[in-house]
Amino acid sequence: MDKVIQVMKDLFGWFFGTCFMLLALGLFFGGAVVGATASLLFGLGITPLRRKLMWPAKVSLIVLSCLFLISCGSLAAIASTEEPEPEDPDKEEAASKMQVHFIDVGQGDATLIISGEHAMLIDAGDDSKGTKVQLYLKNQGVEKLDYLVLTHTDADHIGGADVIISKFPVDNVFIGDFPKESDVYRDLLEALKDKGVSYSTPEVGDTYALGDAFFMIAAPNRIYSDPNNSSIALVLQNGVNRFLFTGDAEEKAEADILANGLNISCDVFKVGHHGSNMSNTYAFLTAASPLYAVISCEADNSYGHPHAEVLNNLRAMDVKVFRTDEQGSVMATSDGREITWNCAPSDSWKAGERTQNSTDASERDEVYTQQDREEETVPEPQQPVVTGNYAVNGRNGKIHMVGACPATGTGDGAMANPVYFVTYEEAEAYSMQIESNPDNRKCKNCYK
Repeated sequence: MDKVIQVMKDLFGWFFGTCFMLLALGLFFGGAVVGATASLLFGLGITPLRRKLMWPAKVSLIVLSCLFLISCGSLAAIASTEEPEPEDPDKEEAASKMQVHFIDVGQGDATLIISGEHAMLIDAGDDSKGTKVQLYLKNQGVEKLDYLVLTHTDADHIGGADVIISKFPVDNVFIGDFPKESDVYRDLLEALKDKGVSYSTPEVGDTYALGDAFFMIAAPNRIYSDPNNSSIALVLQNGVNRFLFTGDAEEKAEADILANGLNISCDVFKVGHHGSNMSNTYAFLTAASPLYAVISCEADNSYGHPHAEVLNNLRAMDVKVFRTDEQGSVMATSDGREITWNCAPSDSWKAGERTQNSTDASERDEVYTQQDREEETVPEPQQPVVTGNYAVNGRNGKIHMVGACPATGTGDGAMANPVYFVTYEEAEAYSMQIESNPDNRKCKNCYK
């Protein structure tokens, strides 16, 4: 019995002695010399070197000791693995921060988006603003563009693009599919040719990365017979923040965007066509449902942008509006969760003044035939523009009784831009801004 007990002691002594000697070897190669020495001495101390064991037993003990150490080491590694530290919120914000600069280029569009080290320019103003846009980009530290998106081929959107292409490397150029016989369009194509840059019109539904952000193409959905409706529209997203750009897309193109089923809800809407009532239909604004809107236009422009009915609908929807004609260049900063601005929203709600028969021979735009009117502030409706007893046609000022004629319905003949009021007095006050002749204000079908 004593012999059995002694053999068991020897076995345990060899086992643990070997473990500590192997551990010493590992510590030595790991650079822990003091720990290796202590482990070696302890292992030698408990190993029964003077007692003889059969060599198979010794080999078995050494193998088992190695396996035991490997298992212990694995368990120790798992146990010592610390939980990954939560990311610093400031670092997360910095990684996903995006700036959207709505550059003041007068009666035109130019928007710079910067996401980390990546940049995109949407439109470039007219041909007199190319250098201004170039210097603006340079002052923001832009050295190259990932994307140059020219929504359509009107001069107030592509005129400055030849300067941008000649001064900055551009990876991708997208242009609205409506070639024009104009000098600015030829200058654009010549600049692209000189730099060896190709261009294309993206497909609806395509998505493109811009740093941590991305954008999705929402238009054009078909071939149109005019440049405005041929505009490229896109939804830019950073985290949960969404920005909607539609170029100069008008009623037809907006209806097609709504019909394609893509989600156009947004936090910020770059108001279409400089705030024109040819765009920004009530149905489209409702679907977009923005918290903020930015209007890019020139002060005292001859087109009367922004138009009163568009401002009225935005105000009634409690949208905070920023305007380049009043505030200059405007910048929004998105951290992926919240959006901050470099200035307070405009509070004037001042509509533009239309000039009779004002048009530009080189560009397609509205021709207004109604009488000139004084610049007025849009009246604040007594309740949100959702529905009411009276509806005013935003284009001709006709007052309709809701439900009394097809113009207030949803089918053929329905108004594109109805503005609703509870009382007739409100509706008439609004109609007077558009139609000066009182005999022409009431709809003949409604008021027989």
